[in-house]
Amino acid sequence: MVVYDEYGNVKGEQIIKTAGKPHHIKLETDRNSLNANGEDMAFITVSIVDKDGNLCPNSDNLVEVTVLGEGQFKGICNGDPTNLDVFTKPHMKAFNGMLSVGIISTDKPGNIKLNVSSKGIKDGSLTIKSI
Repeated sequence: MVVYDEYGNVKGEQIIKTAGKPHHIKLETDRNSLNANGEDMAFITVSIVDKDGNLCPNSDNLVEVTVLGEGQFKGICNGDPTNLDVFTKPHMKAFNGMLSVGIISTDKPGNIKLNVSSKGIKDGSLTIKSI
């Protein structure tokens, strides 16, 4: 898509792609490290994407969250205003292909490994340092 001004000059371009079928889980964190104080928290965006990394906006996969190491699962939210699932259990369906997970540090330094899985697609994992 190309946007022009009233003089015919290009003012913006955007490519819109249609997603394929869900292939894997993509994780993006707001922080790469946490303070090892038992209170510091990171928020991770979980996206269900196709083989090319495009968001699958119609995906409602049920995801399971596991946290290993010096961190703990704190909560999960998919942004669906009609969702009645408990936010403190480590599983929830994606809404429009996405959801967020909160993890908290322990009071010991080390690595925190987050693994997010869903039946039929490849898992996503990431490691955050607790210092």
